[in-house]
Amino acid sequence: MKFLYKILFWLVCSCGLLQSCSVQKTVIDNSEKVINNSELIKNLNIIELESQQIVIKGSKISIDDNSGFTNLRANIIIIKDSAILVSISNSLGIEITRALILPDSIKVLDRINKTYLEEGYPELEKRFSIALDFFQIQSIILGDYMSVIKNNVNSENKLKSEQGNYKIIDNYKIGINDRIETVLIIDQNHFFINRATILFEKKKQEYDIVYSDYFKIENSLFPGLLEIEYKKNKENIKLAIQNKNIRFEPTRKMMIDVPASYELK
Repeated sequence: MKFLYKILFWLVCSCGLLQSCSVQKTVIDNSEKVINNSELIKNLNIIELESQQIVIKGSKISIDDNSGFTNLRANIIIIKDSAILVSISNSLGIEITRALILPDSIKVLDRINKTYLEEGYPELEKRFSIALDFFQIQSIILGDYMSVIKNNVNSENKLKSEQGNYKIIDNYKIGINDRIETVLIIDQNHFFINRATILFEKKKQEYDIVYSDYFKIENSLFPGLLEIEYKKNKENIKLAIQNKNIRFEPTRKMMIDVPASYELK
């Protein structure tokens, strides 16, 4: 279950969104630019959903945990700020795990061992050493760090670009002796996230996400490829994820039914 949970969590933290039409490459303008926070927020490419959910089918995942490569497939449904439903299958298309991720807890079904897990984030962190919460996961999936940007600078602050990108560093204090540092690298021409690094200082956990191959659906841009690296002490996990077949659908209630024969872990 521990291995399956980590695979699930890394999938959720890394999924980009792919559409059939990619953003056309243009001449890159790396000249120095200056922008204030209100202009940056206005131009940022983020998804705005009210009564719709995002459905992603057939994600391809490659995981390197230093012991070898694992190839998986996934289907994902997202209701923004509310729920994330993930189904992970092996290369033969057989579902091996399913999870419902909510703001306060996560429920995971292990199809192989016929067990299930249902816990809050503090308990999950103790068991699996994963410090991210629901909203951090959602930010990574959507490439939407608007809350970090709004909390970090006010409307009068000026940002100066370097080598074609704006850089924002946010430090969020947790208690007295701990903090979370988030570093965002934002493309100065297209206003999407090129890179995000999340560091939990006291827990010594670092999540480094590189976004690329942006695609457009309706009026929003999404990363078609995400490469994420997790570091904690000597543990290092890398993932490459490419996704396809994304669409918006009317929002439906999300739930997971636990078979009566499954054992609680």
